[in-house]
Amino acid sequence: EALSMRFVSSRTKIPLPRVWFTPTWKGTKYIFMSRIYGVDLARAWDNLPDGKKVFVAEQLRNFMLELRSIPPPPGTIISSLDGGPVQSSRLHEWDPTSGPFRDEQHLNLQLRHLRPLETLPELIQVSQAKTHPIIFTHNDFFPRNIMIDEPTGRVLAILDWESSGWFPSHWEY
Repeated sequence: EALSMRFVSSRTKIPLPRVWFTPTWKGTKYIFMSRIYGVDLARAWDNLPDGKKVFVAEQLRNFMLELRSIPPPPGTIISSLDGGPVQSSRLHEWDPTSGPFRDEQHLNLQLRHLRPLETLPELIQVSQAKTHPIIFTHNDFFPRNIMIDEPTGRVLAILDWESSGWFPSHWEY
């Protein structure tokens, strides 16, 4: 997570907490980072006036465009930032860490292997195209991970980067 936060921070203007240091103590890794004051979008959304909702949505759109424009290194595979296994809610129910995958076809084979048969029609539709570009993806881009300043609607930070990595362009959605 800290590696991804530093990576994104050095390549974009996406607001996120600053990582101070990342010690390991008694076998457990910790991240010390700046505190973000605000409210998560999941709690704030229903109370925001329409104009502020549009403002928040525009900011998030720009952040996603910026994130998706980070060029992947040559030979990028579907993996965490450091080339290791991926964490994804789509895979987690059956297998908490999977991969890395050398291409989208191998990721799709893993998904077909892990998913119950009743979910396959939806999966097959997405997985037929095996040529989606590989992009850097947050992979947990939900309102609970977006901190805003409620009075202004300004996005203060995008949180929870532990599942981020290099994924097919459709993966975030």
